[in-house]
Amino acid sequence: MLSTIGTKSNSNITFSSSHNYQQSPEVTGNLDDLLTEILLCIPIKLLLKFKSVSKHWLSLISNPVFCHRLSLIRKPITGLFYHHFALQVSNPEYDFINLDSNPSSPPFRTLTFVNTSYGNQILQSCNGLLLCSSGHSNYYFYDPTTKGVSRSIFGVNLAFDPSKSSDHKVIYVGACDSFLGGQLHMEIYSSETSDWRYGEKLQEMPMPPVPDGWDSGIYQYFGESGGHLLLIDFCGASPFIVYEMRTDYSGWFVKHHVDLGGVAAAFPEMIRTYLDPDDLHYYGYSLLGVVGEENDDDSYLLLHLPNKVVHYDLKDKTYKNLLDVASDGNQAADASSLQYRWFGAFQYYQCLACV
Repeated sequence: MLSTIGTKSNSNITFSSSHNYQQSPEVTGNLDDLLTEILLCIPIKLLLKFKSVSKHWLSLISNPVFCHRLSLIRKPITGLFYHHFALQVSNPEYDFINLDSNPSSPPFRTLTFVNTSYGNQILQSCNGLLLCSSGHSNYYFYDPTTKGVSRSIFGVNLAFDPSKSSDHKVIYVGACDSFLGGQLHMEIYSSETSDWRYGEKLQEMPMPPVPDGWDSGIYQYFGESGGHLLLIDFCGASPFIVYEMRTDYSGWFVKHHVDLGGVAAAFPEMIRTYLDPDDLHYYGYSLLGVVGEENDDDSYLLLHLPNKVVHYDLKDKTYKNLLDVASDGNQAADASSLQYRWFGAFQYYQCLACV
């Protein structure tokens, strides 16, 4: 709309109240590049809110190239879901340990994305994506950050690394007909192709040395952390060794030595005084997980002691109580309060997985 304004010099100034102009594609592209760089620095929780700013922002944030670049920026762990390993309930409630520097409320207490009488359970977590089961061979991928859900053909094991691909895989390892001969086969399902294929060649994994007289199959932790495969022996109460698999899979090397003597002195309730100090179970604790941070020196253990969860720094050997947990109250004190194990604990990272 055009308007005129009279002035003392009797001249008229004409202006437009609607600034109709178009930016050149080059300018628009430069602005998008700048906006993208800014958005890459924004926490994922805010990015989800920024999707509603405009269709253009939604397009930028949902772009696979943007999601891939975002995945290359290592995000610290958000928290840990855990539940009582001995309670065989169909729809368990999950407690949550908040490990973020800016704590927020847990994403959920129970999984309700599928309405079923059998309930929903977490089977595995991998880089922010959960593999869940709702009973009767119904399996799902679930991203607690975006609330995205997709059906999985089969459960078994989940592999997901958004820094390499938005594709997530399910891995099945089964016995061949000649099982007595120790033959196994691997099949891999890809969410990208929706097909199964036979996996890579299986080979025997070398194991760390075991002291004379110890069972070679006793380990208290085996899992991935920060892109590294870790194994923790269980050859005594303390100290113990954290092993890491070499990148060429040729063997293990000693990553950390852990002595819980200082932890036991600070939290004497973990000492089982009725046992001999050399007994394997002299210290009452369970390992919930090994958390690998962007800086490898910042990695730490999460230890479940009687009625507590403790943060143990692997570099400087310091420790602190993260939170208190209630015991069941129906067994001996040192047994009932160790109701959580690493296979019932699931690390959670915020991500923008396309499920």
